[in-house]
Amino acid sequence: MSKFYLIFLVLVISSCGLMFGPGYSINDPLYFMERPYLVKESSRYLMKWKYGEMGFYFTPKCNVVDSTLFCSLQKTSSSGSRTGKPGEITISDSDQIKALETGGAYWLEPDGKKLKLEVVYSA
Repeated sequence: MSKFYLIFLVLVISSCGLMFGPGYSINDPLYFMERPYLVKESSRYLMKWKYGEMGFYFTPKCNVVDSTLFCSLQKTSSSGSRTGKPGEITISDSDQIKALETGGAYWLEPDGKKLKLEVVYSA
């Protein structure tokens, strides 16, 4: 009975989009014309990029794991064409900022590699 419950729980969590892991590559020109990077602005960070050739709308997700910030792109939307346009998300959660500042920020690649994200400090 407990195996069934565990399998059911995993299926429910994954269908709700709560699971986090590697997604699309930061180096894939279909998704990124300009690789994501971080910009420090006062008390928050922004992740910025330029949409790639496919142009579908998306927002990367970031999670804290072992005091490090890990980001990935899990899914896209087929609405609109954003090819070459800038994209941006705000990272203002205190736990995410603490992890970024202490352990760094990395992109999770489909093959499991972790690529360090560049941090730029605004003037």
